Amino acid sequence: MSQEVIDFHVHFPANIYPKSKEEKQKQFIYRIDQLIEEMDISNTKIAVISSIEPMLRSSWLVLNNEKGKRYGGNETAFEAIKQSGGRLIGAFVPNCFQNVEVIKRDIQFFTEQYHFKVIKIHPWLGAFPANSKELYPVFEAATELELPILYHSGTIPFTTPAEMFDMAKRFPKVKVVLGHSGETELWHDVMALAEYADNLFIETSGQPNRIFLEQFVQRYGSERVLYGSDWLGTPGKMIFRQLEVNEIRISEYDKNNILINNAKRLLKLK
Repeated sequence: MSQEVIDFHVHFPANIYPKSKEEKQKQFIYRIDQLIEEMDISNTKIAVISSIEPMLRSSWLVLNNEKGKRYGGNETAFEAIKQSGGRLIGAFVPNCFQNVEVIKRDIQFFTEQYHFKVIKIHPWLGAFPANSKELYPVFEAATELELPILYHSGTIPFTTPAEMFDMAKRFPKVKVVLGHSGETELWHDVMALAEYADNLFIETSGQPNRIFLEQFVQRYGSERVLYGSDWLGTPGKMIFRQLEVNEIRISEYDKNNILINNAKRLLKLK
């Protein structure tokens, strides 16, 4: 790949605990050097990384008393960032079930001390609606600190575009990024709602409808679209996701916006 890119949606490994006795534990295990190698192969200059562990409410309960895991596993992302030579930027995953002061303090701490530049919210794994009132302190902190928020979107009932649109309207200064752009089933809602909230952005990973992406760019401009791979250790996935973007029938200017320029702006990179 010749085009340098910024990947706005990457995860660092963890175990995802089963939700029932019938469901097996999902394991995503890979090392920092494997992630950097994948970035080198795909010409990914920078990746925004979040830890899977704190996306589950159970992680905060199970890990809270473990040494070095006070923040539900966000520390895992920070350890990877320290070893990356400046290639990774952190996305902090808050525990929205804590009290307001603790939520805001933790976000500010990771922003100021560890230079995290994004907040990541995964209501599907956390088992709460994307417009839950418990998230209001998170959005208040994002407003004060000028941080974009990246959602997982497209999984009914807790990650619908309508719920995220509600938050975007309540907090108009926050850049609300819909990871996966509503996925296969809910992209049409994204297209309709984006007209009424210009702080609503979309991210490309897991969105197979390329016609939708083309039409979104035509209707709202490429400045509101971010590239992401949703990488979880699968070799070649970053290149595959970039090829998906490059196959969209839009101008090179628009592709550059999606692959690098828009992320640089949201992340305030020189």
